[in-house]
Amino acid sequence: KRRLKKNRELYNKHEGGRAFLLCTGESLHHIDIEKLNHEFTYGTNLLFLHDDFPEVNLDYYVYLDTPRSFYPNMPQWPKTQLGSLGNKPIRQIYEKIDKRIQQETQLILNSECFKFTNGLFDYNKKFFAKVTKNLNLNNEIPYNILADISKRRLCGGGTIFFSILIMIYMGFKEIYLCGSGY
Repeated sequence: KRRLKKNRELYNKHEGGRAFLLCTGESLHHIDIEKLNHEFTYGTNLLFLHDDFPEVNLDYYVYLDTPRSFYPNMPQWPKTQLGSLGNKPIRQIYEKIDKRIQQETQLILNSECFKFTNGLFDYNKKFFAKVTKNLNLNNEIPYNILADISKRRLCGGGTIFFSILIMIYMGFKEIYLCGSGY
């Protein structure tokens, strides 16, 4: 609960602002992402494997997978870049991210993975979210309650949805999706 309380400092931090959510789709190769260095930017998932990743000054990096998200012979596991799927793939990913991410980038990680961050991201500010896989949106629950990452559970449905909810929580009014294929 202490880790989640820290997330309150993100509430409306960028009220009325705009941000670019950089995802891992093929369409990201059609964007000169270095031009976004003076904008608020979010990176997600395996974006750290993108060739231009070291040149992008990401403000936030969101990686919300859990250790249970990985299983043998995962079709989306990039063996050529990450090697074989070991017994602690989440740690393996965090180590690769830690080597490539800039010190100023703030991280939003899954709370279940807190123990895998020991000795990593020493220069990055870290936030942790408790997430569920189901997207539970309805008109009866205001978005600011659904998006409140200081609470026990954040409803989502995938990293893009989680990221958008977090960005709304942070007060962004303009959110541009880059590399999401649409």
